[in-house]
Amino acid sequence: MEIRFLFLVLIKILTSLILLAQCNQFSVMHHPDSVHFVTPTNKLQSSEIPATVLSLFGLSSDIPMKWDGLLAGNIFKRPKAVVMFAIDSTKKDIPIKNNINNFDLQQDSGDLSMQVVNNKLEKIDWRVKPLTIDSSMDNQLFDTRSSYSELVNSRTIDSIQSDLEKSDWMKQHKTGSLVFTSDVDLAFIAEMFVISETIKKIKDNKSVLKSDSPSFFHFKISTLKALEDKPAYDDAINLLNDVFSEARDELISLFSGNVVVAVVTMNPDLGTKLMISRHLQEANATIDTESKFNRAPKYTYMYPVIFNIVLWFMIAFVITLTWISWSIWHMDPGRDSVIYRMTTQRLKRD
Repeated sequence: MEIRFLFLVLIKILTSLILLAQCNQFSVMHHPDSVHFVTPTNKLQSSEIPATVLSLFGLSSDIPMKWDGLLAGNIFKRPKAVVMFAIDSTKKDIPIKNNINNFDLQQDSGDLSMQVVNNKLEKIDWRVKPLTIDSSMDNQLFDTRSSYSELVNSRTIDSIQSDLEKSDWMKQHKTGSLVFTSDVDLAFIAEMFVISETIKKIKDNKSVLKSDSPSFFHFKISTLKALEDKPAYDDAINLLNDVFSEARDELISLFSGNVVVAVVTMNPDLGTKLMISRHLQEANATIDTESKFNRAPKYTYMYPVIFNIVLWFMIAFVITLTWISWSIWHMDPGRDSVIYRMTTQRLKRD
């Protein structure tokens, strides 16, 4: 029994050390004057990032948010676009240049998914549909989902390599010792190239940005982790910062400075373990709670909407009915009255 107890304590200590060793960060490379980041009193949770993005747009979220590093700001002047680069963290430090705000990120979820933001923007009835781009690499395929499929689409790494060989992109950027002959190097170069090419396509089709609808771009960089033990890691970091800086400048120009550009660094492997552990704890807690208390079933999220509709309809109905009744009761039955005309005709017939 004592050995088992010591083993559990050791696991908890090692888990705590792993958590402390993670250098998860939420960095802001640019934001307009209407957005105000302040020194928070608590750490930003990774599960709160989608809610943070929605708050930047002035939209509500079902995800609870306790982080106080973002002020409400001007509700009538919101950013036109939010661009987020999500990097899978490595054992080594990932220095991001040109940061104006840097916040510690506590990871409490698995892989970062921004589908909540995309769904929220798509559900709102905009006059022109917003431009959303979600790009990530899945094996040999760059999965790119967008509200404008004619603008960007999914591509294989072979087609990207072909475009790289035809273009002068490699000459314009500092690739250092990164080469095409290495699959790991090629995958990372392809991710950087997709970011540059996507922004270039948007620049060539500025008509999609002329509406008042917001834009949201999410680029995931998952191949840097495979380079952490390679000699080309430092060159990869230099290329990463080169592409990020170039993308930031292009985005500031495209949106006239009214854009938020952020970089998130987090470990998806650690997040998966934390998520599994949390789900197990929540399941046990739910079983214990349900066995102790006879709780009523939860209302759906539409309950407050239906309640308000019924409440205000009944109030308006009662007020309208009272006013009509009062008006009829105090109506003067003169010769101009409909009641007078109807009654006089009946008297003449009688």
